Amino acid sequence: MASKKYPKNKPITIPIQKFNIKKEFKNMIVKEYYGIGLKMILRIQPTGCSKFYQVLLEYKSVQKRPQVYVSIDQLEIEDKKSIPHKYGIKHINEREYINLCLYYRNEWDSTMKITETIIPWICEWLYYFEIWCITGKWCGGGKHPTKNDIKENDKN
Repeated sequence: MASKKYPKNKPITIPIQKFNIKKEFKNMIVKEYYGIGLKMILRIQPTGCSKFYQVLLEYKSVQKRPQVYVSIDQLEIEDKKSIPHKYGIKHINEREYINLCLYYRNEWDSTMKITETIIPWICEWLYYFEIWCITGKWCGGGKHPTKNDIKENDKN
């Protein structure tokens, strides 16, 4: 019996990812930037008791991973270097943002919907961040990025 070769899942194109976000999270979109790739500011509230956060979502091409940023000002924390589960601090339009670590490097690929992965993971990260602010302990699991993880993410 000959073995069948199954085709690999095809990447979900950026226009389809945008369409899905607009369809499923229309009320969360604060601003959409037009041009190549996907760039949106989303208004996210991780729980009914939480404050709202404006989150920058960038997805430049299907060969890259989505990047997610939250303004440090919104996090209301004095020691920004102590914030866990981040890839680093980035300056965007003269403001400081942290680049969230949401998943392991090989845990997401372009065949997956951002609406079913990245956006729920952002909510989860913000939820665990709020718990960390109260307890001082990261309860979200995973591993904190190493220097090599940060360098690899910066290539993205």
